Amino acid sequence: MDTTNSIKFVKLVILIILVICLLPIVYGFGVTTPYWDTNPLVMAPGQTVEFNLLLQNMIGNEDIKARAKVVSGHQFIQITDNITEYFVPFGKSDVKINLKVSVPLNATDVNYTLGILVETIPPSSSSVVQLGSGIKQTIPLVILGGSPQPKPLDLTPPAKKEEREFNKTYLLVLIIIVLIIIAMLWYKKRGSSDEQ
Repeated sequence: MDTTNSIKFVKLVILIILVICLLPIVYGFGVTTPYWDTNPLVMAPGQTVEFNLLLQNMIGNEDIKARAKVVSGHQFIQITDNITEYFVPFGKSDVKINLKVSVPLNATDVNYTLGILVETIPPSSSSVVQLGSGIKQTIPLVILGGSPQPKPLDLTPPAKKEEREFNKTYLLVLIIIVLIIIAMLWYKKRGSSDEQ
């Protein structure tokens, strides 16, 4: 049994060493977007919006080159930069990919997912075989028949919310104190009945 476990352990160590040797660079590469699942891009038919994704390179010590392309929602989104390869220096978090989303006039009320794939380009001068990594950034698009609708506001005054939570806390503390008093009285009564 020990021999089997030690062989498995040795194989695991060799696998970890191989992975570390094959991946000489750790990328702190990321892509940020102003839109996500709970904050979709809301548009009306005939509307056009321009915005950007931000590339960042915050971990490691090397500059990165990346390439961007649209992978879903071609009928709505396009990259407006003439060159879709981006240089992201180490320590930068604001390299822009400029995007334009246009909704045709005949579009119906529906939800779409727009996709941009950003892939790192391995350096060509490296003597080690390297694999590029990729990040797919999805942008939820909601098309409404009229003008874009604002998000509903929470009109509950903040003091009321805090007051309700405050009252619940007091009630809980009061219940705990009453239970402690009842337990103390019960033990005291039980202790005096044991003495008799």
